[in-house]
Amino acid sequence: MNKSIGIGKYLKKIVLCVLILVMVLLGGCGQKEAVQPELLFQYKGNYWEIYDLSESAIPDREKFEQLTEEYIKDIQELLGLDQWWKEINPDADTLVVTLMITNPEGKKSRAEYCTKGLKNEVETTIVLGGFFLKPGYDGFLAHELTHAMVGPFFSQSLEEGLCLFVQDSVGVKKIFYPGMRDKGVEYWQCFKIYYEHTKEAWESSAGEVYANVTDSIGKEGRGYDFSGQTRTVWQWYSESFVRYLMDQYGKEKVLELMDVGENEASYEQILGKTLEELRADWILYVESIEQEYTWEEADAIEEEYFKIDT
Repeated sequence: MNKSIGIGKYLKKIVLCVLILVMVLLGGCGQKEAVQPELLFQYKGNYWEIYDLSESAIPDREKFEQLTEEYIKDIQELLGLDQWWKEINPDADTLVVTLMITNPEGKKSRAEYCTKGLKNEVETTIVLGGFFLKPGYDGFLAHELTHAMVGPFFSQSLEEGLCLFVQDSVGVKKIFYPGMRDKGVEYWQCFKIYYEHTKEAWESSAGEVYANVTDSIGKEGRGYDFSGQTRTVWQWYSESFVRYLMDQYGKEKVLELMDVGENEASYEQILGKTLEELRADWILYVESIEQEYTWEEADAIEEEYFKIDT
């Protein structure tokens, strides 16, 4: 009698385990790949006949379309975007991408934020400057697609910083000190070298420029008029600020700030500190990093890298 009861309990456990295993397997089989919009492409010209793009990241139309599709998926996964196009047009199932390539002598790339198109479409225009079509620069396509997909934030600095973070995570990844990165030197060490150099140069010649750029990082508002090298520094400082926030508070929290934040008060509401406090923490963090290479050493490594790379 006792032996029968024991066998019965044992059989019940076996049946239960089998049922659980079947449910898990069925659940796995039922998982679907993330929904993607259908892509339609338009071109303002036959750029592959107008320019010699054979050495660029997009040597032909097929490669551009392939990279665009891949990068959209990568950006969605990296930033946790779920059917982001539905927020622009609830009826949309199609993304129309128009490509323009400026004169290869031009250096600027840009993107139009996605807008509502026809009944089932959202649309954007990507403009690629010639400088970014040289070998190793396909990350800039990911950068512009990020602008198009995420739309404007309350802070242009945060938006640019996020797009540079994506640009440095998706694609060839030869953005920030590629020669140093190939030697295994991580982002913060690379940024430390750049930060110390620009700070020293500006404090000795025009400290006001350093102060203006630093004070604009993470600030509410748009339309910064920095240009040339000053704009480059503003962009890279913005990326480092975004990376610092992600390191300290988690990527999800920072993406929440960018998604629902309306003004500078949102920093304290979501991250628990004011912008001024966060910016001071960021600068202290950067300055606390032990610098392994001097600017001159890093510059020599980069020069050698590009001789080999080209």
